[in-house]
Amino acid sequence: MKKVFSVMIFLVIGFRLQAQLLAMHTEPVEEHKAVQQLNTPHTAYQWGIGLRVGDPTGLTVKRFLGSRALELSIGRSGMGNFSARREFDNDKYFESYVYLDSRFRSAVSLQLHYLSFKQIPIDGNDDLAWYVGLGGQLHSTTVDYRYRYWRNNDRRDRWESVTDVDFGADFTAGLDYTFHDVPLSLFADITLFVELLDDPLFLRLQGGGGIRYNF
Repeated sequence: MKKVFSVMIFLVIGFRLQAQLLAMHTEPVEEHKAVQQLNTPHTAYQWGIGLRVGDPTGLTVKRFLGSRALELSIGRSGMGNFSARREFDNDKYFESYVYLDSRFRSAVSLQLHYLSFKQIPIDGNDDLAWYVGLGGQLHSTTVDYRYRYWRNNDRRDRWESVTDVDFGADFTAGLDYTFHDVPLSLFADITLFVELLDDPLFLRLQGGGGIRYNF
C-alpha cells in the first residue's frame, strides 16, 4: 500500500513538472525574444563546468541550450537512504545466512538531467533563475558484508564484497544565481529519485549545491 501511495505521489509530481516544462516551451514569441535580448547566462554561454556537494559530490557539466540545458553530474553518492542491512535481507543470495556487520567501500552516482529555466527579476545586473527538469540516475555501491553460516554443523563467519547497481528516473528543481561581472554561477537543487532497478519504486530524496564556471 505504501508503494502504491508513493507511486501516485510520484506520478502527480511528474505530470505537474511536465505541464510546467510544456508551458515554458510554448511561451509567446514576443516574450521569448525579450528574454533573449536580456542576454542571460543561458543564452550568453554554451558550457558550464563546476563542483557540487551533496548527492552526488563531484563534477557537474552543463550544456546550455537557450532557456534549456543538459546537465551531467558524476561523483560520490550520498548514503543517507542506503541501508546495508535492508539490501542484505532482500538479496536471495544471502537468504540462508545471518547478517553480522557491514562496511562501505565505494558509492558512485551518474545523473543526467534535461532542465528548463525561468528568469526571476532581481535588482542589479546579476541573474537569478529557477528551473525544473527530468532525468535518470545510475548508482553503483560496493559494500563488504560480514555474515554467519553453517556447514556440516560447523559455524563459520565470513566477509564478502558485493556491488549493488541501481537505476531509476527522477524529477529535479532548483535555483541558479549567475554573476554579471565574472562567469560564475552558484546553484542549489533538490531531487526526487524513484528506483526502477533493482528495488522498484523505492523513493530517495536528494539535494546539493555548488559553483560553476561558464564559458
